[in-house]
Amino acid sequence: AGLIEYNGRPAVQGIFTDITERKTAELELQVSERKYRELADQLPLIIYEIDDKGRFTFVNETGFEITGYSHEDFEKGLNILQMIADEDRDKAKARIQRTLGREKTGYSEYAVIKKNGSTFPALVCSSAIVREGKIVGLRGTVIDITERKKAEEALLRSEERFRTLMEEAPIGICNTDLKGKITYVNKRFEEATGYSREEIVGKNGFKSGIMSDETLKSMAKRLRARLIGK
Repeated sequence: AGLIEYNGRPAVQGIFTDITERKTAELELQVSERKYRELADQLPLIIYEIDDKGRFTFVNETGFEITGYSHEDFEKGLNILQMIADEDRDKAKARIQRTLGREKTGYSEYAVIKKNGSTFPALVCSSAIVREGKIVGLRGTVIDITERKKAEEALLRSEERFRTLMEEAPIGICNTDLKGKITYVNKRFEEATGYSREEIVGKNGFKSGIMSDETLKSMAKRLRARLIGK
């Protein structure tokens, strides 16, 4: 707008532009972002966004609950690398750079640091945020796998106890697949048959004669003698 003279009198000249479409688009964007944030807050995993420097620009409520950080902590410019344990930080930094280069990196496991200093194992996956053809940051998910890791460790302990039981059993034990290929034998089986594991594991017990009637009878005889002390 500007002042002009019209019919000998001062007047204001201006240009009016209809911005209805722009305002409508802005309103639709606000509604879309609100729906996105409401949905993200309901998910049982962490949803986050960072800028191209690694600073958080969005974290859902689950993220605050799991990590113990507050909105104020993130508003102060908390960097995602500050939440990765030292032993995983270089790996995280490299993957962030690869993702910013538009490479698909998939899930990776990290030890994530909570505000109280404790850590938890997590699977992290991210993708580039592109606006007007330019990458401005990353958006990703963080899945707390603490319970899964506990279950895996319990399974390993159980398997170890089972293997020990098999090895120390007072009788010969031999496992085969459905085609008769030997997959495992314990020490007693080696002693009773005279075959070492290296000689028989991977071979078909029946076709090779290892599991022949004669061998089985001989094995039973040795085991019986061992059990009764003769």
